Amino acid sequence: MRPLRLLLLLMPVIWSLIVVPSFAQDGAPQLRDLPVFADQRHGMWAGSGNGLNLAVDEGPALPVDEDVTLDGLPSLRIEVTGECCDGWWATVIANENWEAYDLRPYVANGALEFNIRGDANIDNLGINLRDHVNTRDTVELDANTVNLAQYVSLSDEWQAVRIPLQDFVTDSDFEPRQMFLISINNAGDVLGTLWINNLRFTSPDVEPQVAAIKVNQVGYPADAEKVALVSSFTPDFSDGQAFFVLDAMTGAVVYTGELALMTDFDTASGEHVWSADFSDFTTEGTYFLNVEGADESPRFRIGAGVYDDLLVDIMRYYYLQRQGIELASEYAGPFARGIGHPLDSVAEFRSGIASSQDASGGWYDAGDYGKYVNAGALAVSDLLWAYRMFPEQFTDGQSNIPESGNGVPDLLDEVRWELDWMLKMQDAASGGFWSRVSGTEDVLPDAAVETRYIEDSDGSRTNVMPTANSASAVAALAMASTIYDDFDPEFAATLLTAAEAGWAYLEANPDGVDSIPGPYMDNEDEDNRLWASAALYNATGADHYNQYYLSNYQSFADLWQSRIDNAYGVGLMGMVGFMEYGMSANTDQAAIDWFTEQYGPWRAHMIERSETSAWGTTLLDEDFYWGSNGPALYTMVTMAVGDTITGQNDGATLRVAQQTVNYILGQNPLRFSYVSGYGIDSVRHPHSTMWSKDGIDAVPAGVMVGGANAFTNPLLYSSYPAKRYVDSDHAWSVNEHTVYWNSPLVFTLAMIQAG
Repeated sequence: MRPLRLLLLLMPVIWSLIVVPSFAQDGAPQLRDLPVFADQRHGMWAGSGNGLNLAVDEGPALPVDEDVTLDGLPSLRIEVTGECCDGWWATVIANENWEAYDLRPYVANGALEFNIRGDANIDNLGINLRDHVNTRDTVELDANTVNLAQYVSLSDEWQAVRIPLQDFVTDSDFEPRQMFLISINNAGDVLGTLWINNLRFTSPDVEPQVAAIKVNQVGYPADAEKVALVSSFTPDFSDGQAFFVLDAMTGAVVYTGELALMTDFDTASGEHVWSADFSDFTTEGTYFLNVEGADESPRFRIGAGVYDDLLVDIMRYYYLQRQGIELASEYAGPFARGIGHPLDSVAEFRSGIASSQDASGGWYDAGDYGKYVNAGALAVSDLLWAYRMFPEQFTDGQSNIPESGNGVPDLLDEVRWELDWMLKMQDAASGGFWSRVSGTEDVLPDAAVETRYIEDSDGSRTNVMPTANSASAVAALAMASTIYDDFDPEFAATLLTAAEAGWAYLEANPDGVDSIPGPYMDNEDEDNRLWASAALYNATGADHYNQYYLSNYQSFADLWQSRIDNAYGVGLMGMVGFMEYGMSANTDQAAIDWFTEQYGPWRAHMIERSETSAWGTTLLDEDFYWGSNGPALYTMVTMAVGDTITGQNDGATLRVAQQTVNYILGQNPLRFSYVSGYGIDSVRHPHSTMWSKDGIDAVPAGVMVGGANAFTNPLLYSSYPAKRYVDSDHAWSVNEHTVYWNSPLVFTLAMIQAG
């Protein structure tokens, strides 16, 4: 997962450029045209050989011809010279991020369409589609090749070409859900020049309708609000219409209620939405919901401890993400493996400042094998907040990990695995922290034998220790020292010593040290420094940390005053600084009063967002960006801690938290649970090198993916932001997982369990 501060800062501008239906309408919209090439190249490769020469630009890629246009759009020029007839040329055209298209709704009646002109001989010019399925033995598979000459005869005039998708996929094992690229190539004497314009997938069909009844597919605590949702593109249901809750074992109706119209047009989904409130039904059991005119809902439970297993699996995710340890079958079950990336114990510096460094341990960040200090610090912070706020929810032996039975809650054992690695990423001489260990081969972790690098160079800069990353590490280590002091004072002292050395590095670099290019780069360290000062003050009570915080906190007023932003995230950690300071002893009363004045209206706004959203979350339509499930959950952490600091106890935060979990677990426009193993419609194909390569026809339970994304993947067919998602192992912008998305879910589930 690769979120950037710049993307978040530009979100209002980007949103204004995205076409989303904004008017009430009955009926599903026509499927969008999915762009392949319109006015600029994205993912592309082109080449030739054996006597033929294909004109290419740097890349290599086909040239974009701004002089040969149609309808204001440029063209791709395919210019082939040479001698007939044994040569070859080919090009592949894909999305900018080389992600997969989801063509399933387009296959029945859709087509590949484009405009073409030129003088080439195209009798043997083939066009094909290729998929990419990481979990299949043959990862990339071609559909049927079609000959362009079957559809058009070239001339100097532009002509429209329409190739039905059925011509590609009939009698083929091709997977439309993961269409990867289009290939165009010769099979003989294809010489001359041709131009292709406005290449796209089209369909006359409408967007498919998701099953109408949406419920939390795991279930609801008996005393919680229980409001299922019924939605449809058309007004198939009515205000006051009866709904029924039925016992899943007997089929008997146990509760009857009436639908209530919430909105006649929801801009996030394009649907009419009704609520089905059965909050006053509290009998434990397994049930489903029924409404005339709709398929019955997925099964769900009502009862105490309904999230017990889910909480454990969400925590066990971290054990399965461990690097530097053999995962034994007694703990990992079918996902046992050898030591991943064993050369991390002798990782090299990219700059060559030293021959090697032990950088083993820690968690793989996401679906790739990178390990990142600031992303890890965020996950550590969330998990420790969960323990700090709800310690009774975390016990020794809970997760069945190797440390179980040592008298320490398993959650803290797991976090320590990351903390031990973070300590190894600190430079003993300066106190600064290197930012990351880069991923390597696209293989199973224990088959990875290439050298791993600590990334510390950027052109002429060497031994780079970014201050934003370093400040994040300082904050996480200082926070951890306050918690581990009850279990291992010596370890806690080590953490605090490292944190204070890191603060000295920050003081020695008051103007900051920029990140090196790559994932999670962050060149604005002020928010991280605020967080670090608050955590160190909480840990030590030392006045100079307090004074730094008091001198700087009011410059972050916009975090609380904005009405278009969410809570925190990687590279945006200012809010956590306020949380950390507010939980400290001997706080400055004026600072707490200021925070209370800022927090109250922010909290009220977030509650209003939830109450006015058909889906109960705090997400606005423009919040469906990369990892949208994360901000919805980070807001819950912020509200829970903020409530504790300011003495709020009206139950609103717990109610919004439950609604957010409902959304994550299937009560959303896709009727889809974003957590693997939980729900009849749940994640089965997360983007993960590890679980795509292991040959197991399953993924671990408890993996939460990023969710709907309307910004960075233009290939998803829905016109509505909350539906821009596909469960594909090649769609990392919507279906990757990260250690810092599971972490706020751990917190939120623990909060609900604690009541």
